Amino acid sequence: AGGGMAFQMCARSDAFDVPAWLHRADRSVCSASSAVGRSGGRGDARWNYCVSVRGMGERAGVGFRPLRKVAQGASRGASDLVMSEVVLVVGASRGLGLELVRLMAFSSRYTVHGASTRSATAVTGIPAGATFHELDATNASSVADLIRAVEPDVIISCVSSSAAMDAGLDDMDLNGAGEAQVGAGEGEHETSGVDYVANKNLIDAACAMGGVTRFILVSALGAGDSEDSVPAQVKDNLRPILLDKSRAEKALRTSKPPLQYTILRPGPLTSTSDGTASEAGKDEAVVTESRFGYGPLDRRAFAVLIKKVLESESETSGKTFTAVDPKRVLLTSPYVRPLEFWEPLPFTPYNLK
Repeated sequence: AGGGMAFQMCARSDAFDVPAWLHRADRSVCSASSAVGRSGGRGDARWNYCVSVRGMGERAGVGFRPLRKVAQGASRGASDLVMSEVVLVVGASRGLGLELVRLMAFSSRYTVHGASTRSATAVTGIPAGATFHELDATNASSVADLIRAVEPDVIISCVSSSAAMDAGLDDMDLNGAGEAQVGAGEGEHETSGVDYVANKNLIDAACAMGGVTRFILVSALGAGDSEDSVPAQVKDNLRPILLDKSRAEKALRTSKPPLQYTILRPGPLTSTSDGTASEAGKDEAVVTESRFGYGPLDRRAFAVLIKKVLESESETSGKTFTAVDPKRVLLTSPYVRPLEFWEPLPFTPYNLK
C-alpha cells in the first residue's frame, strides 16, 4: 500500500478477522484494512463491514463503513474479497448530478452519497441505494464536516450556482443557430463566485482529509484555455461564470497535496421538457483532448461518460477533456452551424477502456 492511499477490503462475515496494521516508512503511513463481519440476518446473504485505515501522518484515521453483500454460499479465498468505492456527488439535487447518482447507485461497485443545498425531502427521484445530504458548499466548515463523515474515495463536483442555472449553463437552450439563449438572473452572478468558492471548499477539504483518491470536476467549455471554443454570445453572456469555473480548475490542478483529478468541460446540457434525459441520450458521448468539440450534450449520456472516466483512472488522471456528442457537433467559426454529415470531426476522440 502506498502512503496516504485508502483501501477497504472485506472478507466473508464468517471468516477470521485480519488484524489491521500500519507500516511507517519515510514518514508516510501505508495502510491495510481489517475485515470485520457480522450476520445481516437476511436470507442466505450476510452484510459485511470493514475497518479502513486511511490518511497520512497525524491525519491518519480509522473509518467503519458497510460494504455490499456477499453470498453466503460463495467459496472462501480471493473471491471473498470485495471492494467498494465511496463516491460523493456534490450538486446532486437535479440535472446532471441527480442523473449521476441514479446511474451509480445501481452499481455494486460504489457506495453513493449525494449532496445539495436542497434537503432530501425536496428532491424527487433519489434511488434507494444512495444516501443524500443537505449541504451549503459555500460554507467551508460544513463541507469539511461532511467529507469527514462520508470519507469519500471519489468526489465528483457538479456544482453550479443558481445564477449559472438561470443563465443556462447547466441546461442551456439553443436557438436555431445553436446560440445560447440566456435566461433570467444573468445580472446577479457578476460577483457571486459560487462556482469557485464551493469547488475550492471541496478541494481544500479533500486535501485536508488525505483519503480522497480521485476528484472529478465538471467545468464548462469556455473555461480556461477553451475560451475561444464557444460562440461569442455564450462567451460574453457567461463570462463571470466561466471565470469562476476557470479559477476552480486552477485550484484543482494546483492543490496541495496534489489530488488525482480529471476536469470535464461539456457544452450545453440538454433534457426533455419534463426534466428527464432526452432520446439523444442513446447516443454515445465521448471525450477529447481537443478544445474544439462544441455542441449540446444529453445529461444521461454525460453521466454515463463520467462513470467511464472514473473507471479509466490510468488513462484520465491529470487530464482536462472536452465532453461532446459526436453526432451533435456545432462549428462556431466563422458562424455557428451544425457539422454536415460528410465533414470530418474537428477533433479526435480519446480512447477510454
